Amino acid sequence: GFNKVAYQKSDIWRDIPQNSFFYFVHSYRIAKIKKNTDYKISTTNYGENFISFIECKKVFGAQFHPEKSHSCGLKLIKNFCDLD
Repeated sequence: GFNKVAYQKSDIWRDIPQNSFFYFVHSYRIAKIKKNTDYKISTTNYGENFISFIECKKVFGAQFHPEKSHSCGLKLIKNFCDLD
């Protein structure tokens, strides 16, 4: 179902409101990650906080499905396509 995503500001999240809803299908998750200043993480709470999006330089990974997340998901995809 739909859950809120709290993100760290970056170009891929441009013009997407903080705590927007994105569509999740399954319960796989990254529970923790070692501290690294190169990583930007986004989190979601579904009974507990977990990493729902990770960004490191030009590499991105999403736990949710942007293509099923309506206008916010489409904006995220557009922002990805517009990255230099």
